[in-house]
Amino acid sequence: MTAMAISFVLKPRRQDRAYNSFLVLQYVLLSFVSEFLAIVGADFATGQIIRATLRSPLWLALLKLGVKFRSHAANLSDDDLSKFLTNDVIFGGVLVGLGQLAFLMFGSIQCDGK
Repeated sequence: MTAMAISFVLKPRRQDRAYNSFLVLQYVLLSFVSEFLAIVGADFATGQIIRATLRSPLWLALLKLGVKFRSHAANLSDDDLSKFLTNDVIFGGVLVGLGQLAFLMFGSIQCDGK
């Protein structure tokens, strides 16, 4: 999900139809297909189907928000856009990614209580 969020803001001034279609397709594949696979993995349990159905409008709202944020980021000046991308997006994404890796690394260590 972090990579998907970063992809929405990395090239905000690129507004051609093919690139925007690619972003939307990537978003749909990562969000709705994962919801469908969760339903299949739960053997089509009714509770899982209801939860996935309730989460779908949230995914659509986040997509709409991401597209709107992308257009606002495109209107920034060169200096502001550079500061935003380097300080917030890239460094913030790196810290989140490192935090996830640290969690996985320490989560796999088993203590037997001795």
